[in-house]
Amino acid sequence: MKMQRKKIILGKNELNVWIAGTTREKRVGVSLLDKLEKEEGMIFTFKIPMRYGFWMRGVGFPIDIIWIRRGKVIGVTDNIPAGKGLSLFSLKAYYPPASVDCVIEVAGGETARLGIKEEDILK
Repeated sequence: MKMQRKKIILGKNELNVWIAGTTREKRVGVSLLDKLEKEEGMIFTFKIPMRYGFWMRGVGFPIDIIWIRRGKVIGVTDNIPAGKGLSLFSLKAYYPPASVDCVIEVAGGETARLGIKEEDILK
């Protein structure tokens, strides 16, 4: 599977993101990657805003999840532990604080390092 990439602006930061565009890409997410570099991530967009759940199945490194609605950060879940090797029954699902239409995953600790916070704007 060959995902496309693009540059986005989130708050004051430029990120180079993989685009999880297809249903399969959204389902496997960052588990396809060995790691995420600084200022790198994966973006998921949804036509219908909902409280989408994310889990760490097959992901070998910690991540932060940035929850976005209408182009604005509404929450961050940071330092989610790796899930690679865990049984399906032991994996936790992570949900946004409200319905979202976009989600960005970055390396664990990256939101704090970059100062990404609620109310930041996605361009």
